[in-house]
Amino acid sequence: MALAELASRLNCAEYKNWVKAGHSLLLLRAALQRFAGEQVQAFHRQLVARSSARLSPSGLRCSGRCTPRGKQAYMPRGKADICSPDKCDASALLNLFNFCDHFSNIDQKKVREVIKCRNELMHSSDMKVSSSWLKEFGNHVQNLLTEFQHIPEAQMARTRIEKLLSSDWAVHVPGGDQLDGLEGEMNRSQISEIEAELIKERLHEISLLMEEQGMMSEEDLNRIQIVKDFLNGNHDLQRSLQAEMQNLEDLVQKLYGQKQPMKETQEVNNEETDEDCHIEKRKRTI
Repeated sequence: MALAELASRLNCAEYKNWVKAGHSLLLLRAALQRFAGEQVQAFHRQLVARSSARLSPSGLRCSGRCTPRGKQAYMPRGKADICSPDKCDASALLNLFNFCDHFSNIDQKKVREVIKCRNELMHSSDMKVSSSWLKEFGNHVQNLLTEFQHIPEAQMARTRIEKLLSSDWAVHVPGGDQLDGLEGEMNRSQISEIEAELIKERLHEISLLMEEQGMMSEEDLNRIQIVKDFLNGNHDLQRSLQAEMQNLEDLVQKLYGQKQPMKETQEVNNEETDEDCHIEKRKRTI
């Protein structure tokens, strides 16, 4: 059953493109985490040195044991509690490169192009992207990775991402669970894990958007319904995302509960206004 569901998903070209792009972002993140961590530590040491220099006339010195949390200021919404690059997703890492002056030597235009692609990917209403979009996305990712030619992991990621985006990923149920074009690098379980991680990130995006708005829009409800319908037809993913879907359902109920009293109050106010109008009309009649 799980293999049949996976085959159905991956034999849909546009959904397969969506997963490939998401997987590429995961590879990009993994390739740059060590570099980001080392640079954040270096940035922290610079801040400690400057602080010590300013405090030294008064005989005060920093112990050097403080935690490098300055990068939290550059995290996107929902990421402010992240205190280490190895905990960052691709979005957080890219925003760190984009907003922190310590990374100003990286071509910011290339960073912003990948951020734009990442946002388009996560905001895709049906979790599908076209082949032309995927090709442009691949070019942007590869352009960004040229900024890290001195990093071995980044160069390995360039090769892996190029191979990933050009692979077929066709699944043929009668012949077993071999995925064409990956040369044994990934099995169906790994593919499903990647799918689950990407959908989890999408659900997180929907939750953050509703929390920021403090309400549910018709568009939010449509997004949620699309994911629910998708998971109802793919039980292997549904099982692995039960906790995330429950959290989203709880948020929906919370926001719906907040909406109801406001609606009731508005109705009462309208009734009072109508009553006032009737009284005024009676006064005029008298």
